[in-house]
Amino acid sequence: MTTKQKDFLRVLAFVYIRNMKYEKALVLLKAMRELMPEDAYTLRSLAYVYYLMNQPEEALETIDSAFDPMKDAEMLSSFHLLKAKILWALDEQQPARESLDLFLKEIA
Repeated sequence: MTTKQKDFLRVLAFVYIRNMKYEKALVLLKAMRELMPEDAYTLRSLAYVYYLMNQPEEALETIDSAFDPMKDAEMLSSFHLLKAKILWALDEQQPARESLDLFLKEIA
């Protein structure tokens, strides 16, 4: 898959999410995961869609399997923020606070 094709699919997924077409975004992002199983951007977006669809267990599983801090350092702050939101949705308040603290340290 070329960079242009990846970018097009990412933009399409973003458009679906922004227009609250979560089911379409989910189908697209799952297909992208099959094509690019190591792509942190795709996996983060997939976790976000699960979160928006009120499926925090799937979101947490996806984000935990997606992130390698050494490889994906540029996405570290967004990872921690999304994980905090997911954990809060699961009523895991202390881990959510810890993840939020990591986010705040990252952006400081």
